[in-house]
Amino acid sequence: RGDLLMLYTDGLVERRGMTLDDGTAWLLRALSRIGGAQVDRVCDGLLGALGSRGDDDIPLLADPVLTETAEVYLDCAGSAVRAAEALRIHRQTLYYRLGRIAGLTGLDLADGDARLLLHAGLRAARLAGGSRPLRA
Repeated sequence: RGDLLMLYTDGLVERRGMTLDDGTAWLLRALSRIGGAQVDRVCDGLLGALGSRGDDDIPLLADPVLTETAEVYLDCAGSAVRAAEALRIHRQTLYYRLGRIAGLTGLDLADGDARLLLHAGLRAARLAGGSRPLRA
């Protein structure tokens, strides 16, 4: 039986009218109902449990474009030029996506420790059953 390491932003447990402890308890109950360690199943289940809360951020792994962007950028050692070329996008598009990633995760991508945390989390998720989207 495999385990799943889940990294999430505070938007997943912050809910209007609830304390952080109540939000965390909600997350644990939702995860226990979903069960399993398959990343896709957990993400789909959590997104379903969240409903249409458009006023809060979402877990990064639920957005495959941002997930791939983050992983490629980090695999390119933070080089915007190399990452944009690998993703076949304009550098300005990359900067926009990186801004969204920073906003969703609350991480400063200029900070080496933050980049390491994000890279480790993305790699752990991929190794636990998620797969990196293929680039043509």
